[in-house]
Amino acid sequence: MTVSIIHTDFIRKHLAHAVLTVLGLSGVVLVFLPFTHDVAPILVVPPPLPPFRGFLNFGDIFWFATPFVLLPFAISAGYLRWSLTGRLSRGEARVGYALALMAAAAVVLVELVDWLDEITCRESDGWCMDSSSMFKLGVLVIYPLAAFAAGAGFVIKNIRDSTQSLPNALVAMQVVYVPLALFLILVGFDDPQIGWYLAIVTVLVYGAQIVMAAKRPLYSLIFYIPLGLAWSGVVFIN
Repeated sequence: MTVSIIHTDFIRKHLAHAVLTVLGLSGVVLVFLPFTHDVAPILVVPPPLPPFRGFLNFGDIFWFATPFVLLPFAISAGYLRWSLTGRLSRGEARVGYALALMAAAAVVLVELVDWLDEITCRESDGWCMDSSSMFKLGVLVIYPLAAFAAGAGFVIKNIRDSTQSLPNALVAMQVVYVPLALFLILVGFDDPQIGWYLAIVTVLVYGAQIVMAAKRPLYSLIFYIPLGLAWSGVVFIN
């Protein structure tokens, strides 16, 4: 009887993981579809070639398009591999951690550089930011720092647990993607298009997988409470 219950629970969890893996492909599909203002995320990944710099100048926010576009490919590939084989190699896990770290560092660096640039008084132009604008930019810097720090704390706790239901390298990429996607969803709120709605689906799917990755579902609050507080601040200033 006990063996039957365990077997049934295993099948249900495996089926849930398979369904979420398929639904998570929405993160890959959306990069090719209009997200907001008839622009697909893939079109605003900043190319290094000078002729393309400034293409579709929507501001620095779309410099975030690079991790927003690339992470879903890595996450989906990882989950498909894990679903089919039940494992990730050590090398694959290291690549996942490296991608998560680079994506988080890129987002924080862009925000920090913008903030430092804007709070610097431009005496030659007779211009200096007021305190309100400085506060808003400060919140935008704090948001990714708080969200990514919370995500790192969650992943580290998962690593320390003896058993995990999902590969931590994939979860590491998801805890970077979710705050970034939420930020871009807010940016595109005034003109949502099909990619914008698929981004919401992707966030919900990744959010569910983050909960399932925890040894106990309540452990996911290590990530969600700081994320929610930081997100509330960003919504408030906008």
